[in-house]
Amino acid sequence: FEMKRTNILGGALLVSSFLVATYNIGLMLELTNSKERLRHSSLSKVTITHEPRNDLLGSFVAPTLYLYAVANYYGWNLEILPFAGSQQEALLKRHVALAGNISKDWGSGFQDASHRVDYDPVLLNTESYDTMGFFPTVSKLTTNSKDWIDIEHLPSGKLELSALCQNKRSDGSGCYIRLTDNPHLIQKHMEKITGGSDKFFTPELRAHMRTEFLKRNKHRLKHFENGFNIAIHVRRGDALDPDRLMDQSTYAEVARRVCKQHSGAHVHVYSGGPNRDGNWTVLESLVKDCGSVSFHIDEPEFDTWTHMILADAFVMSKSAFSEIPALLSRGEVFFPDDFWHPYLSFWNFFHPQTGKPM
Repeated sequence: FEMKRTNILGGALLVSSFLVATYNIGLMLELTNSKERLRHSSLSKVTITHEPRNDLLGSFVAPTLYLYAVANYYGWNLEILPFAGSQQEALLKRHVALAGNISKDWGSGFQDASHRVDYDPVLLNTESYDTMGFFPTVSKLTTNSKDWIDIEHLPSGKLELSALCQNKRSDGSGCYIRLTDNPHLIQKHMEKITGGSDKFFTPELRAHMRTEFLKRNKHRLKHFENGFNIAIHVRRGDALDPDRLMDQSTYAEVARRVCKQHSGAHVHVYSGGPNRDGNWTVLESLVKDCGSVSFHIDEPEFDTWTHMILADAFVMSKSAFSEIPALLSRGEVFFPDDFWHPYLSFWNFFHPQTGKPM
């Protein structure tokens, strides 16, 4: 009996010790989780923005679109700084007035981006955030506001921002981060993260952006016919840099391959400004393999984007103007393999000289 009592007491002590240890471990885990929640809650007060770009519509909107996806992924607040009245707006006005461009190495004057009579690149940029439909309302703060902390690179992950916010000036209610005018900062950040652009531009986010964009812009759809519609963006206009330009034969090869898969498909070619090829003969020849070929030159930019987004297949050029609708597209996207902008893993990649699949 004494032995049995000893065994029982020993077992009770063992169980008791186990319960105490389990409680302590649980308490430690709870404290650790609380610290993590505290770190994340402090980061939830982060507001991030970037300086507006002195450039044409596609390159103007692209960094904001990238930062929109990054802020959405991390749960940050995105602030849109005003373009109207900014130094960047003044620079763009000066370039346009002088028929200039940011870099003579790759482009002619900005006025060559479109020869439409009412083409106004400054006004387009000013109105673009609202017309996109899903960006936050433009902030009333000016770009020289003392609330912002200027940084030259975006940290590689969310938690790294906490150290930045703790070591920099803050107004006490949150941390305000402004990226300097470098369009590649946000792209480089996305490339550092495992999963790349797919991690940020999720199907849910892309569907949301597309839905909100179409609420504002679906009335612009007027070209598409019943059946399968292919939109092709042919970069011409002010671009002179051979690294940015692709031959008509490249676009035609991609479109021809799609037409073989979708008999009777309708091809719609979108371009702006001067076509220094002198003609559209190569792309016109697609009528032999496709249902029809139509050309839409110097049309309003948001009309063009609406068609590219709603196309069953969209063939990109090496241009930020292509990148925007590609990221919102509901159809197949064909991406030139050597283009340096973000891409999604499920897009179709083609050789920029031959148009052959990669």
